[in-house]
Amino acid sequence: MFSLKTGEWEGPVLSSYGIHLVRVFERLEGRMPLLSEVRSEAENDWRYARRQEANAAAYQRLRERYEVVFEKEESVP
Repeated sequence: MFSLKTGEWEGPVLSSYGIHLVRVFERLEGRMPLLSEVRSEAENDWRYARRQEANAAAYQRLRERYEVVFEKEESVP
């Protein structure tokens, strides 16, 4: 994609979603966003990660409280 020229159609371009015709309308320089621009999303991501860790720990504690035994079934003639 980085080699495509602005304003020209290119294709077919193969992706994991299929085959596409692509046209680049504009190129913008990348930049590091300000914290104020991404704070809410970063906090939500952090909360989600902590929640996932807490859930995993809780599930592990539950699994440690029980013993699961699989009895071998006898052959049926």
